[in-house]
Amino acid sequence: MNSHAERMIFAISGVPGSTKACAARGDSAMFETLQAYYSIAAQAAVAADGRFIKAMGDGVLLSF
Repeated sequence: MNSHAERMIFAISGVPGSTKACAARGDSAMFETLQAYYSIAAQAAVAADGRFIKAMGDGVLLSF
């Protein structure tokens, strides 16, 4: 058995004020904004040798 220590870090993000912004801008505009946000988060995770696991409303789950 190969014994070595590994670390796994999970990151969960959220966007403060997103509920208010959605109410002000409407569902369609907020959906477009969230799609761009998910894309940016995924690109940032991959650039840091991480993985984009899941989008959850205004948050994302990442692992490193």
